[in-house]
Amino acid sequence: MELHYYTLKRLSEELSAICRNSRVEACYTQKKNELTLQIRDDKNYTSFLILSADPHYPFLLSRSFQKRARLSKDVLQGLLGIKISHLSILPGDRIINVYFSSKQIYLVIQLFLKRTNFFVVDENRIILEAFKQNKKFAGQTYSIPAQNHLEFLKLDRKKFSALLHDNPTKTLFQQLKRNFYELNNTLLKEIEFQSKIDLSRLPSEVNHNELNFLCDTIHKLLERCWSESPRIYLKDDNPVYFTLTSMNHLDNLETISFLSINEALTRFIFQKQKVDQNEQLVNQLKTLIDNKLEQLELVIKRLQDQPDEEEQRKYFQKLGELLLAQLHDIPSGVSQVVIRDLYDPNQIPITVILNPELSVQENAQDYFQRARMVAENKRQIKQNFQRIQKQKNEIIKIKNIFGKQLDLKTLKKIERKLQEMHILQTDSEKLQEVYRPYKEYYYESWEIWVGKNARDNDEMTFRKAHKEDTWLHAQGVSGSHIIIRHKKPGQNPPKSVLYYAARLAAGQSKAKHSTTVPVIYTKVKYVRKPRGSVPGVVSAERVSSVFAEPLL
Repeated sequence: MELHYYTLKRLSEELSAICRNSRVEACYTQKKNELTLQIRDDKNYTSFLILSADPHYPFLLSRSFQKRARLSKDVLQGLLGIKISHLSILPGDRIINVYFSSKQIYLVIQLFLKRTNFFVVDENRIILEAFKQNKKFAGQTYSIPAQNHLEFLKLDRKKFSALLHDNPTKTLFQQLKRNFYELNNTLLKEIEFQSKIDLSRLPSEVNHNELNFLCDTIHKLLERCWSESPRIYLKDDNPVYFTLTSMNHLDNLETISFLSINEALTRFIFQKQKVDQNEQLVNQLKTLIDNKLEQLELVIKRLQDQPDEEEQRKYFQKLGELLLAQLHDIPSGVSQVVIRDLYDPNQIPITVILNPELSVQENAQDYFQRARMVAENKRQIKQNFQRIQKQKNEIIKIKNIFGKQLDLKTLKKIERKLQEMHILQTDSEKLQEVYRPYKEYYYESWEIWVGKNARDNDEMTFRKAHKEDTWLHAQGVSGSHIIIRHKKPGQNPPKSVLYYAARLAAGQSKAKHSTTVPVIYTKVKYVRKPRGSVPGVVSAERVSSVFAEPLL
């Protein structure tokens, strides 16, 4: 929102009358980009000058009351105790100066879009304090930007016509907007409406009488901006336009007139901010919901595309039984063995992967365990599918609410619901997650961490994890460190949780496309960082290993 020069000119005159001979009692900030001057006049009446440096809503307003927040911060303390003499605006610019009677300093209120700031300046134009970026500006000379704009009310028809014809390739709209600081988009639309002249035309396409009429129309409109009551135009009870006079092209909208610029602007700005915040929250929640539904669709499809678990379970069960049946034919300490498939009529040889550190019986038990895990995974997948489908249906119900006009109260309820569903983070969760070097997973109520990259692996393992936690890593290949968080001292994770974590380690490694991957595990206290080694590289002692299918 860019405040019109005439608006600021009339506003500064109003505020000058309000603030004259008032003493500055406090100067503080309690919101980002907002400065408050608490002042008291000679009749002991307290008021507040509110200055906003928000890039979207720069403004200067007077309010009769403002509650100071407990966590507010004192700023620009050089203004305390001095009396305001008057306010004035620089000709043709969005700079208002606040002058003081008892000190040779003044407050510069620079209301530039995206460069709004407030400076305490001495008589030599040296910046003593700045509201924003004080270290950058303090001690510098404050320079007023050069202005090349013309004052329209000082032009006659002849000069106006000559000016437009000096730039024959520019449209009337472009030239009016560029050359005259008094004209903004709303005024230009009104000028076009009243004059019935298309401002997208070139000067050469407009005859002499039309240009004269255009000049007269602008003169009359600007003169009205100096004298008429300000007003707000509303659509569906929401403020859309602030103007200094009536606008014929906005007659289809509801309008409210005000006695003062300050009163009108206060109503317009604060109500418009609420509407914009409401709209921003709606768009944010819509995007969040759409993204979450897209994620859930992918998860549902992945769960539906899972291989036949029953075939997999039977296969692992068969391998365990074949190992026990041919126990005496299998040498110990080998990583794979070729045995006969006794369940096949032709007893075709098959290759079985073994853990060389385990006995044949232990390898067989490991395959039996994996068969049981397949059945458990099937149960988990079914539960996950039902849970995700339920969550999807709940989110769709919330999404359907956005077809209606929503107030802030309803939006906050939706926000809390999404937080309860862990789709939207709470403020405390956002603060806790300023930086996390890992992703969190949960399995059978056990918390499992997966390092995000090499540096994060080191951060997670050596700074975040407890020494008694279980550490896992795919053997012989690069990949993520995995941490199983222990619930209680001395309580080790069950085999099902260990195997699930091993699958995560396999899936987050360079061997993720293999059928099975050897994964080592030990306590965090037995993991060391070799001196001078690159991020992610560690050495581990007292390790055990397990073969796991990668979980992608």
